[in-house]
Amino acid sequence: MVSMSYVSFVKNKERREGFIQSINKSLDLIDYSFKKDVNRVVIKPNLCYYWDYSTGQTTDPYFTGALINVLRSKYLVILISLL
Repeated sequence: MVSMSYVSFVKNKERREGFIQSINKSLDLIDYSFKKDVNRVVIKPNLCYYWDYSTGQTTDPYFTGALINVLRSKYLVILISLL
């Protein structure tokens, strides 16, 4: 079975306030549908040494929080782990 990877880019001008909308728009662009039987999700943000998120080397913690909120809105019962 061959699986495809999908990528979409969405420009977010509102920074932290627009993360949830940007994540949802990005998922819409790749026509992503959430599967009903998912009960666990693992998120692997970039966490590099001591740099803060403004360098682009480390994932903005507000983005990670927004992603968790999107997942919680799609699944009533889900275990979300950060790796």
